[in-house]
Amino acid sequence: MIHFLRGFIFFIKLSILVAIGVLLARHPGEAHLTWFGYQVDMSVGLLLAAILLSVAAILLLVGSWRFLWRLPVIWAEQRKKHRVRKGQAALIEGISAIAAGEFSEARRLAKRALTLNTQEPLNLLLAAQGAYMSGKIEEANSYFLQMTKTPGTTFLGLRGQILNARLTNNWEQMRHLLQEAMNMRPKSPWVLQQLLELDLRLGSFDKASMIVEQMQLRQLITKPESRRRQALIHWMKAEAAEIAGDENLFAQTAASAHFEAPEISTIAVRLAKYYHKIGKTSKGQKILMGGYAHCPHPDFANQLLAFNPDTPALDHYREIEKLVDGAPNHPESLYLLA
Repeated sequence: MIHFLRGFIFFIKLSILVAIGVLLARHPGEAHLTWFGYQVDMSVGLLLAAILLSVAAILLLVGSWRFLWRLPVIWAEQRKKHRVRKGQAALIEGISAIAAGEFSEARRLAKRALTLNTQEPLNLLLAAQGAYMSGKIEEANSYFLQMTKTPGTTFLGLRGQILNARLTNNWEQMRHLLQEAMNMRPKSPWVLQQLLELDLRLGSFDKASMIVEQMQLRQLITKPESRRRQALIHWMKAEAAEIAGDENLFAQTAASAHFEAPEISTIAVRLAKYYHKIGKTSKGQKILMGGYAHCPHPDFANQLLAFNPDTPALDHYREIEKLVDGAPNHPESLYLLA
């Protein structure tokens, strides 16, 4: 349809020109021009042709002047485009160098890309990554800091600073940067995971537990995954309490860990040992049997028999029968009975 309209418009223009030509041929007319004492006689058609040629010549002169006037600008634009193309080539080569593990080459190409094209944010990312992978932490941090001030790469810059802070064990700075990243991307699984690891490293178990709750609420992890993580956090807290000599806190948090994940044999066995130590062997046996029903494992049987090592073999067999009653057809149960 577009081609048809263009052809139709061209046909109309051509028809108008033919009509004007025919009109001038049939009625040529005469034109008399007096200028500086000279008189020029010519037909109307020739006069119109002269006018058209004069206008064309003037337009050509004006166009040439404008081209010459803009020539420096055009040259600068072409030079800028050439530099941008060379910068993009250096960027691609630098990314390939990082992929190949040639970090020194990546740093060299990143500096070249930055020199050629300072407006490309990815050049900063290449330079920062090359410096980070080469172990130049301060250099990488300066690039990451520039990225935080550049629109579009702020979060990438924060992420790089967070990794640098973790590498240098600067935990306070890492927490501050993670809070900034959280404000920018509150649903980021990576940020929440980093906060969780930081809190566990610093022994902030209550904060870590809250982060796991947030991850579950935001559907980043399933409910079973959340319970298992909560169990591990409680267990780490229990171990810290045991080292500190706080038996009451150990018992409380270990029991919470076993409640969240009764299938974890390490937690169940250690808790059962504790109850046996304070004279609550029956409670310890109950924990072992409950744990075995969730996840059959020989550690449950070994600890159960360790409560009464001098008991006759027949009594041991009966204890094992009670233990495997929660999962009688499991291969581990059949092996233990055999």
